Amino acid sequence: PDARRHRIFFDDGGNEDLARARRAHSTILQFSVIFLVALTVYEMAGAPKDWIIPIGLVFILGRLLHAYGMLKLGPKNPLRAIGAIGCHLLTLWVSGHMIYLFYTA
Repeated sequence: PDARRHRIFFDDGGNEDLARARRAHSTILQFSVIFLVALTVYEMAGAPKDWIIPIGLVFILGRLLHAYGMLKLGPKNPLRAIGAIGCHLLTLWVSGHMIYLFYTA
C-alpha cells in the first residue's frame, strides 16, 4: 500500500492494507530486538558457536513467514501462525538454554 498515493499522511487513515502493513512492520521490530538481545547474551553465555547463525536464520525465516502471511494472506492463515509460534518457541528455547548455560558454567 502506498500512503502517498492514497494521500494518507498520518496513521493509517482507515486503510486496512496500510494498517496491516504497519502491524506487520511493528511486530517484526518488537520481536527482533528481543531475540537479538537474547541471541547475543546466549552467545556470550557460551553457546556453541556453530549454532548461532542457524538459529538466527531460522528466526528470520519465521519472521518472513509471519510477515508474508500477514501481508498477503490475511489475518488467519497457517503461515502467519507457523512464523509467529516458531519465533516465540525459538526465543523461549534460546532463553532457557542460556539460563542453563549460566548455571552449569
